[in-house]
Amino acid sequence: PIFAALQYTRELSGAQNGHQEGRTQMRKLGDMKIPTKLTMAFVVLASLTLGTSVLSLVRMSGTNDRVMEITDNWLPSVRVLANLDAAVMEHRMFEIGHMLAATDANIAEMDDRVRATRAKIAKLRSTYDGLITGPEEAALAAEIDRSWASYLEMSDRMLVLSRQNRDEDARQIQVQEGRGRN
Repeated sequence: PIFAALQYTRELSGAQNGHQEGRTQMRKLGDMKIPTKLTMAFVVLASLTLGTSVLSLVRMSGTNDRVMEITDNWLPSVRVLANLDAAVMEHRMFEIGHMLAATDANIAEMDDRVRATRAKIAKLRSTYDGLITGPEEAALAAEIDRSWASYLEMSDRMLVLSRQNRDEDARQIQVQEGRGRN
């Protein structure tokens, strides 16, 4: 019995020592020293800040990619199309000037301006071809070409009448047929 009691005492003290070792390894937060708590809090906050920063950088990179696509692909196309639209309006203005021209010299001057504007439009249209990036833009370019060819046919007929000083007939063509074509 004495040996059994000694053995039981040893087992009990071994269990208590094991329990104390486990407690030493797994301290509760309340048992930790303040510098340790502050260090852990700093590490947690620094980790959260780092994670948020990395996430922000990833999202900003995606946003930057979209901005660069707009800047490099869309804006040049929009700029050329805006210039093309302005040139078409200028062409119409010179057609009207052609009909209002009173002398052969004025008519010749307007003919020169119409030719120069048509050359400008052809150059802008050619520039736009180099900026086409997708099927939607290719379809738009084809529609521009069809509309412009139709408009030029009407414009040529109108200019012939204007050169013959049949300005009222030229104006009727311009007003009736030209309205929906530009």
